[in-house]
Amino acid sequence: MTDAVAVQNTAQSQLEAVTAGAGFYSSLALSTQKEKLGFLSLVSNSTPLQEKIGEEIHIKDVVIQTAQFTDDETGEITEGLRSTIIDADGNAYHASSKGVALALRQAFNVLGEPQTWTEPLVGKVKQVQKGKFRVITITF
Repeated sequence: MTDAVAVQNTAQSQLEAVTAGAGFYSSLALSTQKEKLGFLSLVSNSTPLQEKIGEEIHIKDVVIQTAQFTDDETGEITEGLRSTIIDADGNAYHASSKGVALALRQAFNVLGEPQTWTEPLVGKVKQVQKGKFRVITITF
């Protein structure tokens, strides 16, 4: 197996694990202390993707993590996904929308992982109504 195939298979298994509810996926290199600290800074200081609704986003890197959310009314804790998108300018945007994670997963299935792209993936951030909920998604 070539190194490229091994990296692809590892990234795909990480993405499958996170969308199944375990761990995290990152297209960012996380080998050095500096890269790891940069990762923490991006994830911790990201802007809500909601602020980009109706706009294009040029996706360069992606982080998807499992997260726990507490229902304000019932106190019930549920598992979900938090996606952080890093654009071509190095800005980070996050959303806790399954719609975003699923749109990214579908893009990865067709186009491969971000580290294999020759240029940023251009998508449009949208908000759609799903029953009584508004969901953020990305269309390509």
